[in-house]
Amino acid sequence: MKNVYVVTHTEATHHVQRLSGGWYDTSLTENGRMQARKIATALYTEIGERNIPIYSSDLRRCVETADIFTEVFGTTVFFDGNLREASWGEADGKPQEWWNQNIIHKPTDGNKLDHRVFRNAESRREVGTRIQSSLNQILSKQENCSIIITH
Repeated sequence: MKNVYVVTHTEATHHVQRLSGGWYDTSLTENGRMQARKIATALYTEIGERNIPIYSSDLRRCVETADIFTEVFGTTVFFDGNLREASWGEADGKPQEWWNQNIIHKPTDGNKLDHRVFRNAESRREVGTRIQSSLNQILSKQENCSIIITH
């Protein structure tokens, strides 16, 4: 049986600044770095193996989380832009107030999978297709265990 562990990045600067994430590229906070180390250490204790491949989103907050995991697991990381969270288009990095005033609400009927919440945002279908592509590649590998760091 193959084990895949999915870990979300820890606290990033956009969280404490109360800004939307998406493809807005922010770093971890000091607290986020401590959280990542605790999670990596706990997961290493659970798995008990080194050299487990790590696959990560290429956004800075995931890269920084992955770097801590590679130290703990003594392994390398493979960065993949398809593991990014949804792009919110023009809303990336905007404050909640802006978000609330500019959101394009989902239609009550019709095609919700292709709806774009903001101008230039990804649809749910686009996000799902993008992530599924990478997940299929990861699952097709012969590794018994993998870690994915995403959003």
